[in-house]
Amino acid sequence: MEFRPEYAGGIKTFSWNSVPDGWRLELLGNLCSVRRGASPRPAGDPRYFGGDIPWFKIGDATRSRSRFLYTTDVFVNEEGAKCSVRIPPGSLIVSNSGVSLGFAVITGLEGCIHDGWLLLDKLKGVDRDYLYYCINQFTPRIRGMADGTTQPNLNTDIARRLLIPLPHLFEQRAIARMLASLDDRIELNRRMNATLEAMAQALFDHSFPYSTEDNLPDSWRVGRLDEVLVLQRGFDLPTPERLPGPYQVIAASGPSGTHNQFMVRGPGVTTGRSGVLGNVYFVHEDFWPLNTSLWIKEFRHATPAYAYHLLRGLDFELFNAGSAVPTLNRNHVHNLPVVVPPMKSVQDFDRAVMPLLRRQKANHEQSQTLAALRETLLPTLLSGELRVAAP
Repeated sequence: MEFRPEYAGGIKTFSWNSVPDGWRLELLGNLCSVRRGASPRPAGDPRYFGGDIPWFKIGDATRSRSRFLYTTDVFVNEEGAKCSVRIPPGSLIVSNSGVSLGFAVITGLEGCIHDGWLLLDKLKGVDRDYLYYCINQFTPRIRGMADGTTQPNLNTDIARRLLIPLPHLFEQRAIARMLASLDDRIELNRRMNATLEAMAQALFDHSFPYSTEDNLPDSWRVGRLDEVLVLQRGFDLPTPERLPGPYQVIAASGPSGTHNQFMVRGPGVTTGRSGVLGNVYFVHEDFWPLNTSLWIKEFRHATPAYAYHLLRGLDFELFNAGSAVPTLNRNHVHNLPVVVPPMKSVQDFDRAVMPLLRRQKANHEQSQTLAALRETLLPTLLSGELRVAAP
């Protein structure tokens, strides 16, 4: 029998009228225990926090977008852990409310989960990784099952009624291995890029360690930022006027789609002008900087790689000229005193760092290709449209 795909809002979901031969539909509650996390009360009470036990937040998982969750910046003490739900490494957890409802992740270390998570454990006849991919693939269906209007909520009873398409365990594992191999490569690229970024930053800090208060070496001096580079406001481009094309559109918060025309030749550097301040972006190819951003119009005593790292070291919040909406006045930034090294030092840095930046770009592009392949394979594998053989 065929497992027929449907489309809802452009997302591929499935009809449960039939499943492939040899598969069955099983209630999630029959495959695992479904438990809700818990939070110390009152929320945020300092008596429970400040220890060394990770307390996983929804934002930790959605920011990383990785299969495994390894980091958080909130920790509880033993009393806080008693008020939460403590889980071992390798636990499968699912967000149960808000905009991230239905988002699943696997924890990479021991920690605690609050009441915004559901814990799926004590698995019976289902592979953990296969179940992880099922949950994330069926997120739209899960959200449709949730209670509430303003704040949809997935309680444990509703979650237990979710139907999971279930092939034999060996096929579940084969499906999971295929998808996990793509995710593992994406994660490896992410870590490689973090290492490359740290290497480039360390080289910048080593090559240009001086501040305006230091005794500078010969041929170094203190000048203004606009002696080094000139920032310019980006260009208007209303969303309805954008046309499909190869050129990145860069907003204050970073890449924001593409367009069929560009306004700036790459490589270039941008930062936020309005709405989001402090993020700095290196753009390898020709691009269109939006009017919410500032782009470097002129590299007077800099190269793009040097300017990128120089701007990353500035605290743009200090120059916020807005009120409700953070706004950056480029003229205020231009007056900032900066150390001006010899141009040879800048060029030497550029020669050392540009290969690292290009490698980061290649890794990122490979990850995008792998992610697109994974999103293509997911519905076909989980519907039985594409079958995988046991090893």
